[in-house]
Amino acid sequence: MPERRAFEYAVVRVVPRIERAEFVNAGVVLFSRAADFLGCEIALDQRRLRALVGPGPLDLSAVESHLAAMRAVCAGDPAAGPIAALSP
Repeated sequence: MPERRAFEYAVVRVVPRIERAEFVNAGVVLFSRAADFLGCEIALDQRRLRALVGPGPLDLSAVESHLAAMRAVCAGDPAAGPIAALSP
């Protein structure tokens, strides 16, 4: 039987309008110190996000850029800056 290890997770949400308290789940960050693991999966439903925003402006490229940065930091990508070089 494989060794059991504790994992923690955080759901990544995009909140286009804070005053309406609506959000779209965009991914998850998974972490385990015991397994020396930090991972991030992103899957943004652009159509659903646009529906929540409504007729107002949406800078989708900025949202996707922030989500990509989160993925790069979790992956330890050197292009993500010094925080990506830290141990999980």
